[in-house]
Parts: sequence; C-alpha cells; structure tokens
Amino acid sequence: MNTTEITPSNKDCTCRYSTKYAGLLILFLLAIAFIKPVHAQKIDSYIWEPKLSVSKKLSSKYTLQGGLKIRQDLEFNKNTTIIERVEPNANITRKLFNNAKAGAGYVFIGDDLFRPQVENEHRILQYYSFSFKFEKFRLSNRIRNEQRMSADSYKNRLRYRLGVDLPLNGEKLNSREAYFAASNEVLSNFNAHYQKFENRFSVGVGWKIQQNKKIQIQLQHRISSISTQNESQAIYLTTSFYFSN
Repeated sequence: MNTTEITPSNKDCTCRYSTKYAGLLILFLLAIAFIKPVHAQKIDSYIWEPKLSVSKKLSSKYTLQGGLKIRQDLEFNKNTTIIERVEPNANITRKLFNNAKAGAGYVFIGDDLFRPQVENEHRILQYYSFSFKFEKFRLSNRIRNEQRMSADSYKNRLRYRLGVDLPLNGEKLNSREAYFAASNEVLSNFNAHYQKFENRFSVGVGWKIQQNKKIQIQLQHRISSISTQNESQAIYLTTSFYFSN
C-alpha cells in the first residue's frame, strides 16, 4: 500500500495557502462592513489628509516623534480644494514589557489660520498600546485619552482602536514589500454638558521602501455624532509618509 508522506515543504506550502485564504476572507468581511454604512446615508464631505511623521530613537526604551498633517476638503461640486487646518504634533513613547508601549504628546489644531470662524484647539494626549502576532497577522490595540482645549470650551475624548496588519509578500515584512492594514476606532467626546460618539473604520495598503522609510495610503469612513440629529458621515483619504532614525 502506497502512502504519501507530507514533507516539511508541503507543510509550509499548506500554511501559506491557509494564511492567504484567511487574509482574503478578512478583506471580504472588511469590505462588507465598509460598504454597508457608506450606502446607508449620504456622505457629507470628502477629505484628503497628507501626513508626515518623523521619529527618532533616543534610547532602547524611548522614542521621540513629530509630525504634520494637513486637512483639505475636496469640494467636488465646486471643483475646488479648501485647506481647513494644519495639525503639528509631538509625542514621546516608552517601551514596556513585551510589545506594549505608553506615551504622551501634544497636538495643535490650527483651524483659525484658514477658517477664522473656527477657533484653534490644543490637545494633550496620553496613550497605551499593545500588540501580538498570530501567524503573519499582527493585532494591535490602542487606548488614548485626550484633553481638548479651545478659547471657550473644554472636552475630554476617550478612544479605543483595534487594528490588524499583515505583509502581502511573505511571512515577514521586508524592505521594498507591501502590507495591508485595517482598523476600527470608537471615540467618545464628553464634558459636563454632553457626550457624543464617533466611529472610524479604515482600510489601506503600505510599502516599506527601506528599513526606515514607509508610505501608506488609507481610506477611512467616519460617522460623527452617532444617533443624534447632527449625525454625519465623511470619507477621508490619507497619504502618510513615515521616516525613522
């Protein structure tokens, strides 16, 4: 009686195909989750956000990061693009046990530079994140707390984000290779007078150009002021450039 022996190479092949089909299933489910809310209600605005992030490793535990983001409203009906705000930011992160990190930072929301009717905002933030891997998938969690201050208001915002990413060219992400990333984030804005909820669902792809350089393109669907008369939806296109040293 002839028997077929499974060699290590066959096992590796089976594992690769299983991971591939699991990835395709996740992409399919995420696409359904993305398309359904978009068609449930009209989109109020389309936004493009180019982003630059530069990080410097200060030691084996501490990393300093700074960046700039520009928000532009794509008014398709008028064939124009309006710059709404600029957002410079800086934060410091400390590595903890395993793949956990904690940090704090500051963000300046420069609305008044382009829209005088909207006040500038200052944000102080604290965050904690951790991640773990399952085969080629990396699952990440982030909890972030923000204090939002402007000339005549103060708000707190609590955010929780669950994300997944995986390399598209093998088991490990190397230079000159692509990766897929998706996330969902729930936000609660509150103070003594009100509480409002938001949800942000994102899908995107990126390329690791070199060991310290990365580009990412992401499409995001946002629902703001959920279950209120001011509920609105928006589509964001984010193009991010990451540099590290």
